[in-house]
Amino acid sequence: EDPSRIINISSIAGETTNSLNAYSYGPSKAAVTHLTRILARELVRDQVLVNAIGPGFFPSNMTAHYEKETMISQMPIGRLGKPTDIVGLVIYLCSSAGSFMTGNFIPIDGGFLIK
Repeated sequence: EDPSRIINISSIAGETTNSLNAYSYGPSKAAVTHLTRILARELVRDQVLVNAIGPGFFPSNMTAHYEKETMISQMPIGRLGKPTDIVGLVIYLCSSAGSFMTGNFIPIDGGFLIK
């Protein structure tokens, strides 16, 4: 009825070659996404759902050196991500609405991957 959940934090950097010269970051996040799928396959029989969230540009220590306006200009939605954006997705995945999802990578990137 109510499986356990694991939610990994990956990144859209693992889905694109535009790594902003962070050469190890993108491949390491791609590995997190792949690990998510492997764990989902292994743990589903134990009623554990495993999904990954892939944030785009959110204000953080890692993005602090970028000019805010430059980051926003890369976002089709016209703004950076907010903590509540990720919180809403986590709540969804942990709720009964997310109980039929496992092995998924869910980008939350303001449309960055579609541009």
